[in-house]
Amino acid sequence: MTQYLQMLRDAGADEARLIEARTIQTAAWTVYKCKFGCGNYGQKYCCPPNTPTYRETQAIIDAFPSAILFRVHAPGVITQMVRDVTATMFRDGHYKTVGFGDCGCDLCETCSTARCNHPGCALPSMEACGIDVVATVRANGGDVHWQRSPDDPLELYGLILVE
Repeated sequence: MTQYLQMLRDAGADEARLIEARTIQTAAWTVYKCKFGCGNYGQKYCCPPNTPTYRETQAIIDAFPSAILFRVHAPGVITQMVRDVTATMFRDGHYKTVGFGDCGCDLCETCSTARCNHPGCALPSMEACGIDVVATVRANGGDVHWQRSPDDPLELYGLILVE
């Protein structure tokens, strides 16, 4: 797994670590935040209610022993990083991977909620699938720093489930 962690670092992650999948926290309230806090709710294929519920996501997580959790400071880069790393993992024989992307896919000018126009490219975010990102980071020894002003660094997290 070391080479995949390094691949993420080379692509811009300042932190990438292998974690136990059982430490990933899911919660129903995350989708509530999407529904009542984001204009993409119901408007995009990778946003709720088009994404797996937190219970469905938990069932997916339960099928994996490990995951890679990583942090970046630039918006819009997580999905590409996850796609690149999971493609390499697949070529290396790790056929069983599931990745989560950036919040609010922006591959299309107008998104079709019925069918993705870019299958294999678009990925839902952790939050959209019911993952409590802050609790997951904290459960793995991290500390989330909030962006309180434009001068504060932005912290965004990506996740790849791997067997």
